[in-house]
Amino acid sequence: METQEERYKRLTEGEPTEAILTLINSQGNYFIDAELKPAVEQNSWHLLTLGIHVVVETWAAILFPNCRTTEGFKRYLERFVDGDEENNKFSLIAKEINDWRNVIAHQWLSSIGHRIGFDTNMQEGWKRENGVLHINPRVYFECFISKFNVMWSIIKQTSTIQEREEMKRCIINKYLKY
Repeated sequence: METQEERYKRLTEGEPTEAILTLINSQGNYFIDAELKPAVEQNSWHLLTLGIHVVVETWAAILFPNCRTTEGFKRYLERFVDGDEENNKFSLIAKEINDWRNVIAHQWLSSIGHRIGFDTNMQEGWKRENGVLHINPRVYFECFISKFNVMWSIIKQTSTIQEREEMKRCIINKYLKY
């Protein structure tokens, strides 16, 4: 296994691609494949919600460093999660997803639980009925994973070398923070 010093050297001396792909591969192999996919198989929707949020907020901070957390979260969903149909555009309900994640992570008992629910039987990614937002976490994950798997090609096509250098700096700073 690579030591901390070896990884730091590889990240700092390598091209921005090295840092970006290290993060993508690490999240894909050790988090998405090992934990989020099993959460889907086990119908562990709250764990899946928390896990997707971990990945999204990590990348939102790197890709949109000048945005507030909730705005970066929404922008990530627009760029890397939203499907083609309106009821698969999770960025339209970004605030509710973020609020629900906060309840799961920090509070659990909350009145928002009367306004948000999971429904894996519906075809849509989400819909509102009688004041309740129904989210299909399977569809949310499918939209999330479909674009995560092509994230590097999207980043490469839509960012400049300068922006990738900034992403590299951000990844290294986060690596050194803890």
